[in-house]
Amino acid sequence: MEGENKREDVILQTVSQAFAHRLVLYATSSTLLAFPRENGFCDSAEELGSVESEYNGPCLVLLRNCRVPPQEFEEHILSTFLRGYIMRIYWCQYIVSSKVQMVSHIRSLIELLNPSPKPSACNNRSQNDEEVQEKVFSRYGGAIDSQDSTLLDCKALLKLKFRLQTHPRALAESLLDELPELDCSLHGFTHSIYVVEIDGTLHYGLGIGSNMYLPGSNRESLSKGCVSRASTKIEEALHVAGLKLHRSMLVLDVGAAPGAWTEYLSRNVEIVLAVDPGKLCTEAQKSNVSHICKKVEDAHKEIQDWTRMRCFDLLVCDINKHPIETTRIISPLLPYVKSGGTIILTLKFHGRSKFKTSKIDEISSIFHDTLGEMECVWLMANSIYERTFIGKKQL
Repeated sequence: MEGENKREDVILQTVSQAFAHRLVLYATSSTLLAFPRENGFCDSAEELGSVESEYNGPCLVLLRNCRVPPQEFEEHILSTFLRGYIMRIYWCQYIVSSKVQMVSHIRSLIELLNPSPKPSACNNRSQNDEEVQEKVFSRYGGAIDSQDSTLLDCKALLKLKFRLQTHPRALAESLLDELPELDCSLHGFTHSIYVVEIDGTLHYGLGIGSNMYLPGSNRESLSKGCVSRASTKIEEALHVAGLKLHRSMLVLDVGAAPGAWTEYLSRNVEIVLAVDPGKLCTEAQKSNVSHICKKVEDAHKEIQDWTRMRCFDLLVCDINKHPIETTRIISPLLPYVKSGGTIILTLKFHGRSKFKTSKIDEISSIFHDTLGEMECVWLMANSIYERTFIGKKQL
């Protein structure tokens, strides 16, 4: 079709423009593991549409040239922290500027899927509908050999139903008016039609119904079974840093009370040493948790005693202090972290700006002689005022 630009792009819809910005940061990072580059999630990423401000816009992210199959892509979303932030996934193989052109092309794609039956070719078949569908439809349900009349006729045995997933939603109604031949359904649909209209450009595609992502985002589910939503920050930080907890790990949690991080970490490590003058919640008072009920500045002797035989594998801190003060509190503790150990700190700023470059550079300079790899991340679980610092101690 002339003017058609075939591609394999994915458009993610999230719940706020700030989350869209953070998804782009993840997708374009060569070190963070939200969308691992080597797995082929995208070649590049960008926020789509006119962003009214740092926090207002269409909440859409374009991942260009995705090579991950839809089912695998969905499994990745649902098995990680991303499940709490992505509402819709649009699989878009084409991009045009003309709605007339798009409607005409969608109609031709549907005709390929649902040609007129030829009874002579359909007589002695033992395949059921599922077997036929598996044989006929490719990844997106549109790559068909038009010379294979047997397959074309078999497709007519299937009752095709379509579900429209559009952005904006009102676009679905106008498409139904222009494609009255569509048999649409919210349930039991065999195929999905995706359309995203943004700034005069139409991204669209046709997909297998079972590949449609429908769970929607549910941030509350991320902290289910945890002390509080604060635990979502440490879960996400560990994931994007590629750090897997294990039963032989010794962890230092500075500013631990009331205990959300302590409780989360204690599930999968040998010992958590929690330091805070406040009381730990009941859930965090486990047999593998030891609580030093002091300010960390007054607890160096006890911390040192814990490291006579071994150093900490992981040091974490989520205290309500200015980032520079947090850094100066943590810096004297770094000798107690083993070489190659990981440090995860929540940095709490005052301004709402997306960019915190000057302070982050200052923090990095404080740790420069001790830490090798350093990265400041705007986690999906961070507030607009927070960033998360992740560093590894030099070997």
